[in-house]
Amino acid sequence: MKVAPARVASLYSGLIVALALLHIVGLYVPNTAEEGEFYFPYLFVSGPLVWLASLKLTLYTKFTISLHLESPWGPLIWVVIVPGVYNIILGSVQWYLFTALILKCRRWVGR
Repeated sequence: MKVAPARVASLYSGLIVALALLHIVGLYVPNTAEEGEFYFPYLFVSGPLVWLASLKLTLYTKFTISLHLESPWGPLIWVVIVPGVYNIILGSVQWYLFTALILKCRRWVGR
């Protein structure tokens, strides 16, 4: 199987969507709904750099979303959905660039 940066980024995006669906359907429900904690499984998939950047971005949008939406949709959106979108965007870029760099280094060393 040939490794391509786009394939790695799409696999990463699929994993983030699967984690969000696990929470939404109730298979994995942490104690985060009203406390405003960050959805912790994203840390293990995205890595700490993307996780912390997404956390910062989520904290900026949390207040606005929670004012306009009542429970359970408001907390669900700003605990799972919004960080998931940020993780998909930032993490896909991260994994695409990381894979492209590794492939470039392998070609350079293989000369």
